[in-house]
Amino acid sequence: MYPSPFDFEQTSALSLLQSGELLRILSTGVCQVVFSPSIYIGKELPLPDIEEQRVTPEQVVEVLQTCYDPCCKERAVSIVELGLIHGVKVAENGRDVRVELLLTSGWCPFSAHLLQMIDETLHGIEGIGEVDTEIVWNTVWTPERMSASAKAKLTLPMAQLLPLRQRRLEREAQASQQGIS
Repeated sequence: MYPSPFDFEQTSALSLLQSGELLRILSTGVCQVVFSPSIYIGKELPLPDIEEQRVTPEQVVEVLQTCYDPCCKERAVSIVELGLIHGVKVAENGRDVRVELLLTSGWCPFSAHLLQMIDETLHGIEGIGEVDTEIVWNTVWTPERMSASAKAKLTLPMAQLLPLRQRRLEREAQASQQGIS
């Protein structure tokens, strides 16, 4: 008689297909039909190739566009736009990711926050495995690494700067006048 689908001792790993066939998994890529309304009972058949979802470096960079340095979040400048991402590598298994991160300063108070944010954000990608984020010290971050968009978002136009400068000069003049009197 045919094994019961609950008789795991006799059948080892079983898969029930939508077509009603019960398969015994024999090895990677090979199965045996143990119950079927068709003529395939007892024959070994190759399992269909199910391609594992692989993570790409482009996917990783796209997701990192949603991570913001706390100093630039209010201006919507991502760590990618800031030029903080030095490199992204995906392992041969297509799941494990290594991110190389630059800091604007060796004394960046947000480095731990950035590492945690990158790890949590990347684990939102379907199919991702291990995430290894490493701070790279042998390449120095400079403002030239910023995208044109980031530079535009972080630059104040001269029309906004001049009134600020004028008010500061007036305050300094008043303070010096009060100090003389």
